[in-house]
Amino acid sequence: MPEGVSSRIPSPAQPEAIQRFWDKYLALLHRGGVKPPADRWYVRRAELYIESVPGRRLGEHQPADVTGHLADLGRLGRMEDWQFRQAVDALQKLFELVGVSWLHEVDWRYWRYWRESARSLPADHPTIARSLPLRDGASADASHVPAEETAVAAGCAVIERLVAVIRQRNYSIRTEEAYRSWTHRFLTFIGDRDPGDAGAAEVAAFLETLAVQGNVAASTQNQALNALVFVYEQVLERPLGDMGTFQRAKRPRRLPVVLTQGEVGRLLANIEGTYHLMASLLYGTGMRLMECLRLRVKDVDCKSEPRIRKPCFRHGADSSRS
Repeated sequence: MPEGVSSRIPSPAQPEAIQRFWDKYLALLHRGGVKPPADRWYVRRAELYIESVPGRRLGEHQPADVTGHLADLGRLGRMEDWQFRQAVDALQKLFELVGVSWLHEVDWRYWRYWRESARSLPADHPTIARSLPLRDGASADASHVPAEETAVAAGCAVIERLVAVIRQRNYSIRTEEAYRSWTHRFLTFIGDRDPGDAGAAEVAAFLETLAVQGNVAASTQNQALNALVFVYEQVLERPLGDMGTFQRAKRPRRLPVVLTQGEVGRLLANIEGTYHLMASLLYGTGMRLMECLRLRVKDVDCKSEPRIRKPCFRHGADSSRS
């Protein structure tokens, strides 16, 4: 038994009611698959919570007491993530035993992973990458770019200008990432040439290589085309014009498979807490995932009938989804 835990387990000298309570708690843990010696640590986590809210019976506690304790516990920084999840599970089992009516009002799943989600995001994370200075944003992407691509000096200036134009137009971060990637690949394709000296013929040859040698899907080839058209029109200010004919990627001959309304309803019924809210918003509003993650209070129109106003993100010419 871990040091200091045995003193917290009720002994026969303690009131019988307390002894029976902890016996029932241990039995509940065992039925849930928690085995010794881990069960003693669950007791310790539960006791620490009880000590944090003195003078009140467990039946009088409210969800705010639980969430406040977990928030304080998570900020201490002296626990590993698995230990914090253990504390969350211990409190859920504790109040399951007590039989409080508000048990399901606490988003237990959210709290199990709260510490991981509360950590600082990496600089290139999609939710914050657009707020970085342009040079920082470009360097954050360097780990994804082969060495030969970054060797093109003229291309570096084009990439920086591309990012600046995209952010001025408030395109989504996913569009920015895709356009930067295709521009890097095109610069590699033309080798040491200045991209300003290349034109429609080189772009057509690049797109044909994608279809013939890369065997890419039609949507992928179209995205590359849209990216390069944007670069030449908006960044280099040299529209490509007529590119002539080139090999197009073949579209698959199959019908899209979608869920019926009933199937979507059953799917949503099996999602809980924050994830249920996010999935419902994505389905009901047509938002993209990153738009939902970056949704702000000002995007909700509460003046009359509450409704979600889709954030003003422009997706560029590559967007084929409404």
